[in-house]
Amino acid sequence: MSFSVTALRLGKLGDLVMTLPALNWLAAHDQIGLTLICDGHYRDLMSDLLPSGVKVLVPRQLDELEPSDLVLDLHGVPASARLSRRLPRQSGAQTVKVDKQTILRGTLLRRSPLLQGPADAVARLLGGHQRLLSWPERHLLAAERAFSLLALVPGAQPSSVPTTYRAGPAQRGEGAPRLPVLGIVLDAAWDLKRWRVAKFRELAVRWHAAGGGGIRLFAGPSRTDLFAQFGLLPATTCYSSASLVQLARDLEGCDVVVAGDTGPMHLAAALGCGLVALFGPTPVESGFWVWENRGRLITSSQDCSPCSMHGAGRCQRGSQHCLGDIVVGDVLDACLLLIEEARRCA
Repeated sequence: MSFSVTALRLGKLGDLVMTLPALNWLAAHDQIGLTLICDGHYRDLMSDLLPSGVKVLVPRQLDELEPSDLVLDLHGVPASARLSRRLPRQSGAQTVKVDKQTILRGTLLRRSPLLQGPADAVARLLGGHQRLLSWPERHLLAAERAFSLLALVPGAQPSSVPTTYRAGPAQRGEGAPRLPVLGIVLDAAWDLKRWRVAKFRELAVRWHAAGGGGIRLFAGPSRTDLFAQFGLLPATTCYSSASLVQLARDLEGCDVVVAGDTGPMHLAAALGCGLVALFGPTPVESGFWVWENRGRLITSSQDCSPCSMHGAGRCQRGSQHCLGDIVVGDVLDACLLLIEEARRCA
């Protein structure tokens, strides 16, 4: 007997990368036919990252969807709930919704009003001993509930670290030794999450001085001005493709990538690149850092950090911004350490 499962995940690039462990788990079961519905901008990329048997549709294609035996809402917001109600379903089909742990996540922010009340009231509000899970862990729990409702044996739960079926930088492998390639993501959806271009440039200069190879600079098509700010350096190439599939191909050529809390950061790590992630205004514990020993995390030392769940808005102190206290030397050391670890494991 086979079952049709429709998973929903609206949102941005990083949000979708975080669904990979759960979606791959479901797709690996031979009794499940899996469809993902996501925003149109990410359809081609998700088709590329997921196993070939997974169908990826956008909301306007619901008329192409077969009635589902189960709907898996991996977003858990009103927009995804409205979309869920529009889906064709088999009689008795159930919906499983991810637990966003909104209240727990809110307590991570230094300025959260939830932290200002009496300790016993805060404890009651948080439900006692609840543990904040990463987004992939929450998605896996939702997938586990889906297996249970379908009376299927799922096998062991996979790692919560997102990995694609195409993982592994394209330029690694057999052949003559080459110098490692550094990827630098200059852009971020919000300026608060973007390290200063001058610091990225200093990192690049010191990378070359330390014997590193080529450098790939990344920015979105609307932020190519950042390349001009960076200036010219030897063995440096700029990438600003509007195609996310091409972005993945370009990131795959990097041995280590340095980025703020951005979608390309998550994508690079899922593709198997070493990762140095710079976190300042956003909380690591909210579930956006799950790369275990594949990367290095460098955080701001400012006492007001983190101040925003997603990095939107302005610096409350007007200092623009907490990432400014991250030292270039620490970032370079993290990059070189990841390169050395990769060499030892080769």
